[in-house]
Amino acid sequence: MEVGIMKASGLKKMKRPQILTYAYFLIVVVLTYLPFYLMLGISVKDVPQFLDNRFGITFPFHWENYYYALLALWRPLVISVIVAAATICLTLTVGSLSAYAFARFDFPGRKLLFYSIIMLMMIPGLLTLVPRYVIVVRVGLVNSLGALILPMVAGGQVVQIFILRTFFRQVPDELIDACKIDGASRFTIFSRIMLPLSVSILATLGMMQLLGVWNDFLWPLIVINDAAKRPLALAIRYLSGSFRTEWGMIMAGYVLGSAPTLLLFAVATKPFIRGMTSGAIKV
Repeated sequence: MEVGIMKASGLKKMKRPQILTYAYFLIVVVLTYLPFYLMLGISVKDVPQFLDNRFGITFPFHWENYYYALLALWRPLVISVIVAAATICLTLTVGSLSAYAFARFDFPGRKLLFYSIIMLMMIPGLLTLVPRYVIVVRVGLVNSLGALILPMVAGGQVVQIFILRTFFRQVPDELIDACKIDGASRFTIFSRIMLPLSVSILATLGMMQLLGVWNDFLWPLIVINDAAKRPLALAIRYLSGSFRTEWGMIMAGYVLGSAPTLLLFAVATKPFIRGMTSGAIKV
């Protein structure tokens, strides 16, 4: 009898940590998905439904909010796609070439220049707003797509050089020497050996750059004044009406704006993790 009681108490003691663990993860899941639930719920409400019951489910659903949001945001959506595509292509091209030079070229001051670039990771982005804006104004790019693309390309180089240089240095020297014996040039080695081997890392870095460009709000707010050139994240801010705020249409705009990145990340989660682990930090 006493042995049975001791076993039961032992099982209870073993289950308590598990219950606490499950409760903790349940709280984390609820807090994580609660904003998405609110966003989806409000996106199908009209103004009276929102004022009457903001957090609950109300009927009927007003799916026309998505139609009006898409009607108002199709141009900013196209602009965001153009800016994101141009930024990703330019950043990956320049970043991979720079990382290849740091990894496989031996030139004076290589380590000093590399660590100087890495030190830029320690500077918060907010501290560079004024210098960036001054440069954009002097170059004459204010209120243009170049003001959205070029600063993002310049700012995205640091992380990409850091990760890609690490991966390029891990490629066996014997493989590079064999290519040189066969008469391959440095650019041939880069384009036909290095890039195919780093596809997963390049895809990961492209996704990281996409999230940064797609969700950027502050920088477009500073450099874009023309309503016809606003990207998606900035254009959603101006969906409010003159006399009342259409929260349903605004939330529908947020759903439309976040759907592409959520779908992309859901499809590419495994390549994303594989790319990050392939470029593991090893300076």
